[in-house]
Amino acid sequence: MRFVLRVFKILLALIFAGALAGAAVAATVLLRWSRELPDVRVLDQYRLEGTSKVFARDGTVIGVLAPTIGKERRDQRPVKLSEIAPSVVASVIAGEDQSFFNHFGFNPLRFAAGVYQTFVNNNQQGGSTITQQLMKNSLLSDIDQDPKRVVERKIKEIMLAVQSERFFTKEEILTLY
Repeated sequence: MRFVLRVFKILLALIFAGALAGAAVAATVLLRWSRELPDVRVLDQYRLEGTSKVFARDGTVIGVLAPTIGKERRDQRPVKLSEIAPSVVASVIAGEDQSFFNHFGFNPLRFAAGVYQTFVNNNQQGGSTITQQLMKNSLLSDIDQDPKRVVERKIKEIMLAVQSERFFTKEEILTLY
């Protein structure tokens, strides 16, 4: 009986030491990644690149230039939230992030459900909040979609989303989105 108790104690100590070492490694990685994060306050100066029209001498439009992101051509024009119909705003929130006004930039339950759907059911389902999507598309757009960097990008996305919710109102986040 003493032998079993002794083995159990050693096993428990090894599990605890392993968990402690894992937490130390995770904390080190998170600290390193947090130092690489851009300042979320730069979103105050964030400006969309709209299209540029090319005119002939007589004033007729002879071409339109739109910025490209990757291979995708984007025609983006900034608008105020008040200029968008409330039903459109409600539709975006309902489709993208139903709990937008109730979380702090990150929704752990939705994230867990997205991870579960991806790995267990092999069904890629988004678990990102509107705030996380904003961070990915604005401040983290330089991190490529390399499968090796998905975890890094997702963690940085979460850290930036939580930070941004401290500096911006929900309405400001929606406007930037």
